[in-house]
Amino acid sequence: MNDEILPNDEKLDDRDDGRDNHLGARGDRDKLKGKMNQGAGKVQEKTGDVIDNKKMQRKGKAKQVKGKMQEGAGHIKHAADDILNPDR
Repeated sequence: MNDEILPNDEKLDDRDDGRDNHLGARGDRDKLKGKMNQGAGKVQEKTGDVIDNKKMQRKGKAKQVKGKMQEGAGHIKHAADDILNPDR
């Protein structure tokens, strides 16, 4: 096998792609996804109200809960990163 096509030892981790992968950055992404799910859930719930579709209303409420949980997880990751890496 040709050594030129093998990755460097430093690049064996697929997360080495230039993005921030510390807990705080991942927490920010989780918080954003959570806000988006909450918004989408509200729209879905209200749409279910308008067309009188109970199943859609329940799914919208569930999506809002999922979003709140994601947002909370993001806050926890961000706080953990602040504790583990106070110099950032």
